[in-house]
Amino acid sequence: TNVVIIPSWLEGLPNVGMEAMACGCAIIGTNVGGIPELVFNNENGCLFEPGDSLGLSSCMEQIMDKKILEKFEKKSRVIAEQKFDNKQFLKGYLKLYV
Repeated sequence: TNVVIIPSWLEGLPNVGMEAMACGCAIIGTNVGGIPELVFNNENGCLFEPGDSLGLSSCMEQIMDKKILEKFEKKSRVIAEQKFDNKQFLKGYLKLYV
């Protein structure tokens, strides 16, 4: 898989998105809950509004460009390591409590 689509109406921070990013997948998701935290400045994927089938198809068309897809895949892995690695979570928790 190169792309994971998260078409939720309501969502927290989905584990499937973090796992997909760790595997170097581009992310297409709705602009709800924690999903925008996964799609970092449209550098590793694309967001669309819930129920917007034209927005979804636009994101899918954008990702069909091989250069864009490769860029998104590489950036997803980098973001996963920087933001969602278990060592990063520990640092964040320590900042909150110390």
